[in-house]
Amino acid sequence: MENKFFLSLFLGFSAILLLGFSTSFAGAPPGAGGGSAGGGYTTSSGLRAFHIDLGMYSPSLAMINDDLKFYGDPAIGGGTYFDLGFTMSDRAMPSQKTLLAFAYWSGSSSRPNFTENLRLYMFHISPMWELTSLSNAISPDFRLSLGFTARDVVASLVDEFGSSSYVAFIGMIFDAGPSLGLEYYPIRNSRNFSISANLDYIILNWNILPLNVSDYSNDQAGLVSFGDPYKNHADKNMMVETNGPVFRLGVNFYY
Repeated sequence: MENKFFLSLFLGFSAILLLGFSTSFAGAPPGAGGGSAGGGYTTSSGLRAFHIDLGMYSPSLAMINDDLKFYGDPAIGGGTYFDLGFTMSDRAMPSQKTLLAFAYWSGSSSRPNFTENLRLYMFHISPMWELTSLSNAISPDFRLSLGFTARDVVASLVDEFGSSSYVAFIGMIFDAGPSLGLEYYPIRNSRNFSISANLDYIILNWNILPLNVSDYSNDQAGLVSFGDPYKNHADKNMMVETNGPVFRLGVNFYY
């Protein structure tokens, strides 16, 4: 069941990304000019970019970690964050760009005969606006932007009890927060490649679907059923708090 769910999720994200790519390759509307005003980065062709980011993410996970602490288990800490997507800008407003991307993060807590693995699959959109005056004050080769990030998050949590005993849970979260971006174009007189650093700080968090049982091993039959909510030690539905900082370093290839 979980495999089918993630296959559907992957196909859905792929369809969204392919639609975005096909739209971006369509080019500017008829009659649009080749020049640009404002923003030190734009050329007649460099309005779209494919990007790859790698960074660190430290979600709060307050309720999950409180439950782990109650049972004497180590907390789930921060970990590597991977982000893949593309950005698009409009010739009419080159100082504004929108990022569409798929991101992945995982963390775990482990002790003898017990491991809890949490994976977050995120689709996010990040509208960003260049702070033109500050960018020009730094250098024409820099682009400083401010915006916000909104994410749809699928949480997969698996509790493993030994080598072949497990219970898997699925949940969905919507979150959002402010974003700050700095982009640098290292190749003189070219805007086809850039290096970027971004800080997203997720402050809003809404568990659309709290964690529910999606799969389990045969030995857990009778103890759990599909759709059962994950209860913490206080018998409350387990929530996944994704709020926290995301720091990303990446490269961008404009076309």
